[in-house]
Amino acid sequence: MSYISVDRALHIAKTGLGYFTSALAAASQNLAATGVTGYKKSYTVGVDLPYTRQDPAGAASSSNGTKNPTGIEIGLGVRVAAVERNFAQGDLAKTDNPLDLAVSGDGFFEILLPDGTTAYTRAGVFTISATGMIVTQPSGYTVSPGITFPANTTGVKITEDGLVFAQIGTQTTLTQVGQLTLATFMNPSGLAAMGDTMFQETEASGSADSGTPGTSRRGKLKQGYRESSNSNTLEDVIELMRIEKHYNFLTKVLVTASSIWEQDARIGA
Repeated sequence: MSYISVDRALHIAKTGLGYFTSALAAASQNLAATGVTGYKKSYTVGVDLPYTRQDPAGAASSSNGTKNPTGIEIGLGVRVAAVERNFAQGDLAKTDNPLDLAVSGDGFFEILLPDGTTAYTRAGVFTISATGMIVTQPSGYTVSPGITFPANTTGVKITEDGLVFAQIGTQTTLTQVGQLTLATFMNPSGLAAMGDTMFQETEASGSADSGTPGTSRRGKLKQGYRESSNSNTLEDVIELMRIEKHYNFLTKVLVTASSIWEQDARIGA
């Protein structure tokens, strides 16, 4: 069996520190975004790196035909495989603002960006532009499919299936002015975050399946509500404590391995 250098322990510990540094960043983002409407928390997924094998399991251990029952495998450390996003439903907070919309269930609002592409969001924090169109706050992007209210609109009604009505002047009868849609994805975790609680479609997410709220896998709309972040402050603080504990352990590994390395160097000298 060949000798395993102490450098291996140093390398393994460094990869672990790198992994928990990424986990710390994800946990910090979750805590910072606790009050952000429509925010979806993320978490780090790690995997172990390849192994080197010495005296592999099943190899002959003697001339009499006995075999190693387990063998020796030494790992090369760990790495971050993914930072996954949790799209679980957040709590719905009542605001009574008629242009605040929350999705109860699956689905994303479709947002038309200035470059002609479409973004997707769970943050239904909308307002009416100077031209009467429903747009996002604060960016002012058009909410698909582009619904405009008449100049003398005095009231807004949006049903759970996305029908948009305007009260015009003093009329008691509401006038339908449009239909909001929601988009779903086979793999929402594959969406690319772009800031402003918006996401873009990728090959990993699959194509958007757009349609009427309340149909297929799409949730229903709730007017006068906002969806809170699904990040849990208590869980995030516990995660920070877990990260700190493991970081301290790995730092101890570095100190111990460095001490052994110095002793080996003196012996070698």
